[in-house]
Amino acid sequence: MRVTALTHEDHTAAILAAAERLFRERGFDDVGVAEVARSAGLTHGAVYSRFPGKAALAAAALRNALLAAADRWRERAERARKAGRDPFAALIDAYLHPAHRDNPADGCPIATLGPEAARAPGALADALAEGTAALAAELANALPATTAPAARARAAMAALSAMNGGLILARALRGHQAASDAALESARRLAYAAARL
Repeated sequence: MRVTALTHEDHTAAILAAAERLFRERGFDDVGVAEVARSAGLTHGAVYSRFPGKAALAAAALRNALLAAADRWRERAERARKAGRDPFAALIDAYLHPAHRDNPADGCPIATLGPEAARAPGALADALAEGTAALAAELANALPATTAPAARARAAMAALSAMNGGLILARALRGHQAASDAALESARRLAYAAARL
């Protein structure tokens, strides 16, 4: 059967969605290409026809997940503005919410895959840097336009650092509910304070 362009795009999207979820659940090392293909309902040949190897797949999945997250952040900030709420706080609150902590497979890939990507050279590290910049830009755009661009960029990176660190710690402490909740709340306060940097 001839694969149409639409089918090719659909298959690529299915592969990336499966890879994003599986990598966030278990990390890059514990997931193989064949498992990604099975999860997408395809053969491993379909994966290799789009990505030359697991490293390229991992980089594409990480980049795709981070850029999709940035799009969701933009939409969330806009909804907050329209509702008369602080868009910066809306992004922080959603990120440091217990539902996000408790669902790493559907959550921010920086928190689940950032440490692994930081140790990997090349495309994976580049994907992490590109995606992190996109998320920081959305946080910066959520701050008042009257704030100088350099100050907004600084505040956004400070907030993103607090958010990501807080989420990682809260997940690590899930067996100790009070400590995990405290990590989320402390990170939230730090991220809010970043707006004043």
